[in-house]
Amino acid sequence: MKKILVGALACCGLFLMTSSVKAQTSFRFGIKAGGSLNYSKIKYDGTTTSGDSRFGFYGGGLIEMSPSDPSNPFKIQLEALYSRVNFRYNDPKNSTSLANLSLNQLNVPILAKLFVTPRFSLNLGPTLNFNLSGKGTLETNGVVTEKKHMTDFKSFQMGLAAGGTYYIYKGFFVDARYTPLFGSVTETADGLDDAHLKMNAIKIGLGFKF
Repeated sequence: MKKILVGALACCGLFLMTSSVKAQTSFRFGIKAGGSLNYSKIKYDGTTTSGDSRFGFYGGGLIEMSPSDPSNPFKIQLEALYSRVNFRYNDPKNSTSLANLSLNQLNVPILAKLFVTPRFSLNLGPTLNFNLSGKGTLETNGVVTEKKHMTDFKSFQMGLAAGGTYYIYKGFFVDARYTPLFGSVTETADGLDDAHLKMNAIKIGLGFKF
């Protein structure tokens, strides 16, 4: 909970800071949605196992800020995205057990954008990731059990977003990025069989700026 409050206060502070320069800053608002290909690695007892890649999805809104002048090639973009993250791996304690896990996240990327051409920008920045809920199934010898894992996952995690945006026609754009999360998604002493789970994703989507 403390980490969630810290993340929320950081967002509020950034919002207030940008509001103070509103007079010399132009804003554009937009929406976006797309799919993700999620990758995972689980480490248990000194052994690291790669999970199967799984598809997920995301969607939300954004604000793009242009300091001083709308024609400035440097911009800052804030996003608020709901993401459904899915991943699957073999239980490192029992190779005959297959775990399927899903996370519902709120992602808040804070991106620096540089337009290298009028239609294409490079994007880079940190992401604040809030794990809202999670659940999973464990299949062993044909028997499936379901468990909610909210207590096993960290409530907040930092990450990175790196990619690019291409404007197709007027406000319509296509966006692609790589988004690794820093550290383990699971708690150190209470996670999925005391294992450390790391995740990253490739995201591709479409959007529109008003």
